[in-house]
Amino acid sequence: MLCLELPQTNSKQPAYLGVDTGADSGVQLTPELWTKWRSAHRKQPATLDAYAMPGVPLAVVEYVWAEEIDLGGLILRDVPVTSMNSFELATQPPGTIAILGLAATKRLDTVLDGKNGIAYLQSTRHSASALSP
Repeated sequence: MLCLELPQTNSKQPAYLGVDTGADSGVQLTPELWTKWRSAHRKQPATLDAYAMPGVPLAVVEYVWAEEIDLGGLILRDVPVTSMNSFELATQPPGTIAILGLAATKRLDTVLDGKNGIAYLQSTRHSASALSP
């Protein structure tokens, strides 16, 4: 599991992004942030997805396509957004605001500096569809 600490300027509490390269999802927000984000984007079209995973019964979740979403200064464009389930929430450290799946990470240029423990993330200038084969 890869967990990245976001730089925080206004808060003393750390905020984290989880990265799940085994998930094809986009951005999975905490239930609290999802509710807040969804209420601010009521007019965005949505679709439903059903899935099952160990420790979670059959789940039906709403996905909304975000033209832009700000995750603590990291801005992603044209990405699907949904809520974390209880298992995902429980497996992340306190302060995690979102988990990024493959649909989100392919919208980022990423450099991991393991020696210094730093990750550099920047939104790509291209749409994700332009990056797909």
